[in-house]
Amino acid sequence: MKRIFTFLREVQGELSKVVWPTRRKALRLSIVVIIVTIVFGAFIAGVDYGLTRGVEYAIDASQKKKTSAPASAPPDATVTVAPQPEVPTANGPVAPPAPGTNP
Repeated sequence: MKRIFTFLREVQGELSKVVWPTRRKALRLSIVVIIVTIVFGAFIAGVDYGLTRGVEYAIDASQKKKTSAPASAPPDATVTVAPQPEVPTANGPVAPPAPGTNP
């Protein structure tokens, strides 16, 4: 228990040596910290926005390359699907499912 009181007396002695800023100086330094924080936050947000747009642009460009039509096909070409023959089953002939539907 004696060591605790010794420690607290030493803490009080060290705190009495501290030169505390005046109220005005503490307020001024707090304002500087707030302004610098806002400026750096805006800078980081701008860099984040720019990088996000750059990555989105790169992804869009790579997807357009993959899905582009062959050079020989005109851009407004329509694709026709030939009719499929009926498939015989145990219950008789059955027409195959229409394209784009699940059987």
